Amino acid sequence: MKYRYILVLLSLVFNLSLSAQRIKLLFKCSKRLTDAYGMCAHFTFKDKKSDNKTMEQQSKMLHDLGCTIVRSDLAYYMVNKTNTATLDNVLSVLSKNRLSFLGIATDPRFYNKQWSDDDKYNQLLATIQERYLKKLNYLEFQNEVNFSKVQNLGLNYTNDLKELYSLKRYKRGLKILFSGIADTNYDFLDSVVQYRGYRYFDIMNLHTYRAPEDIPTALEKIETNMKKFHWSKPIWMTECGMHTAVKKGQNEGERIKLEDEQARRVARIHLIAFAYGVDKVFWYKFRSNELDPYYSEDNFGMVHADLSQKPAYYAYKTLIKMLPSGSTRPVLTIKDGIYKAEWKRPDGKKITAYWCKEGATYIKLNAKPTMIVGYMGKNVALLNNSLKVSSGIVYCVK
Repeated sequence: MKYRYILVLLSLVFNLSLSAQRIKLLFKCSKRLTDAYGMCAHFTFKDKKSDNKTMEQQSKMLHDLGCTIVRSDLAYYMVNKTNTATLDNVLSVLSKNRLSFLGIATDPRFYNKQWSDDDKYNQLLATIQERYLKKLNYLEFQNEVNFSKVQNLGLNYTNDLKELYSLKRYKRGLKILFSGIADTNYDFLDSVVQYRGYRYFDIMNLHTYRAPEDIPTALEKIETNMKKFHWSKPIWMTECGMHTAVKKGQNEGERIKLEDEQARRVARIHLIAFAYGVDKVFWYKFRSNELDPYYSEDNFGMVHADLSQKPAYYAYKTLIKMLPSGSTRPVLTIKDGIYKAEWKRPDGKKITAYWCKEGATYIKLNAKPTMIVGYMGKNVALLNNSLKVSSGIVYCVK
């Protein structure tokens, strides 16, 4: 009797170890994805590293892909009473291509170690209020402000954020985003929340360049903060991605490997974020300026400097085709190192996506799909009725 009890107990433990882990939503979020694909592009800059000169071509490409919103800077020197041409042109081009704009409002005082009485920020807010509120639906305040070295950062940021939030008096539908907080420093978030700064934004926001399967660690830190300080907001991820800069001395083969790895990460990043409750994901960024092949910042794009496509472009195109706007939010389970995401498209097709973090394995499917598509959009065949699963997602369509 004693041994039978032990065997039953061991059997239960064994079965639990084989059971799949179903990921739970961490944040307030929509049941269906709506305009969930965003892109960072330096449209409002005009220097040689920027995207302003190729903005029209990029905007058309983004619209054709299914991207719906573009994120770019909105600083005083770009937008003031005597200089509005740049933003006017950007908004016109985006509107023509049915793209929304997420502007990053900036107070230059955050770049100084000592807080001064510079009023450029107030002038920026006045110009936005007087000229652009009808055209803007989203404003983010300060890019990665947690890297700022100013004194009393949490208090000063909260006070400035409150000023931006006051624009909602003139347009109730305006959505204010928290700073795209780099996920290396969460002490800053604590310092803002202690001043109840969550009262002055509508959408929480983070940046992460972690490998896809490590992204939940960053999201869980924000959820922990929400629970600790008793606040809750929808969440966007306005920067993520991977660069393809080679190291000096590496050959063309290494660059090709990096570009393939970038493509393999595209769908995994988005599916994991959506499954945990992120409403919008912005890739950083669309075009690599490639001025320096060894510098990471110059090589994050999905397309090259001349707008020719990298593999990541096709991976992004395939993802949006498989998971378009209006699809149900992916449900993610993990078992024995294999990730499985499931959702239903607006056309009624059921999609199941499989991948693993590294290596490759074969799995048996319960039912044969009507179509199997690889991460680059090419059809995939079963091998002896088994599906090969690797770090490049495969989509099974039923």
